[in-house]
Amino acid sequence: MPSQSEIERLKEERDTAITILDTKIAEGNDKKRILDGKIANIQAALTASFSSKPIDNSAELNEAKKQRDDISIVINTLRTQASLTAATAAIQISNSTDVQTALAALRSITDEMNRVAGRMTTITSYIDHGATLASTAKKVVDLLNTSGAGA
Repeated sequence: MPSQSEIERLKEERDTAITILDTKIAEGNDKKRILDGKIANIQAALTASFSSKPIDNSAELNEAKKQRDDISIVINTLRTQASLTAATAAIQISNSTDVQTALAALRSITDEMNRVAGRMTTITSYIDHGATLASTAKKVVDLLNTSGAGA
């Protein structure tokens, strides 16, 4: 039977994964606000151009709207994964589970999450790597559940 300190270390690793996801969710919301401002500026320029020299920013506007929609999808995916990860309680681990192996695997997963999250710096890279981060975070839930650590 795992000790209380071993269970606490598993919870800490799980919580590290949640923190990584929460950080990227907040950054995604910041990027989305930047895109909202960009969209508003393009729309204002388009409106103003009707009364003066016409300009065509429709491609730029469409791209900004697509990026905003894509970021929203990533944010929602990360939120879902953070909720699933939080709901996975590392309270009971079966007698056959090697806690040290599970802990090492969790550390490896959170290290991988940090590497992926580190690549999510621009709007494009945030969108490109969002699904990878979510699928990597899913490994935390899968590991805890298969280790018998789920609620």
